[in-house]
Amino acid sequence: MHQFPAIFHIYETVQCLDTYLIRQLRNKNYALLEKCLQVTGRLYERGNPLVRNAVTRIIVPDLSRERPVAAIVSKILQGKQ
Repeated sequence: MHQFPAIFHIYETVQCLDTYLIRQLRNKNYALLEKCLQVTGRLYERGNPLVRNAVTRIIVPDLSRERPVAAIVSKILQGKQ
């Protein structure tokens, strides 16, 4: 079997992360959600333009459709204090 560079699978990988992230959000597993968001942030900050585009086009819209995201982020931040 020929192995392709990971770049060909970035959208599939980010979609998988997105599905997992949304599942944690809906299950109110805020500790794990926080870790997922940190990974997502690192991917975006350190990723090449293709990775950033995948995060922007897949995760950001799906996350922004969830309600109430601001309240959930606030709960995560309260846990830090």
